[in-house]
Amino acid sequence: MRTINGSNRYTKEFLLSKLTDYKNEYGKPPSGPDIDKNPNYPNSTTYCRNFGSLSNALKLVGLDFDSMLEKGEAKLDCTFHVGRLGEI
Repeated sequence: MRTINGSNRYTKEFLLSKLTDYKNEYGKPPSGPDIDKNPNYPNSTTYCRNFGSLSNALKLVGLDFDSMLEKGEAKLDCTFHVGRLGEI
């Protein structure tokens, strides 16, 4: 774990890199429940505390749904995504 000044807090760079690691490992961006149940990743509360929300952190690394759709990487695997595609 990377820390700030010897504390157990994660750096923002480390937190963002873990989101990319998750996508590389599982083939999709993490949801809050995905990372909360995985002990190898910081929990969603940590992302909320550092970035305002997990969604904000995902946007910073280009893993939010809209950014992925622009890159042609999105997989439409739920009703929400199908509905979002209809908005475009």
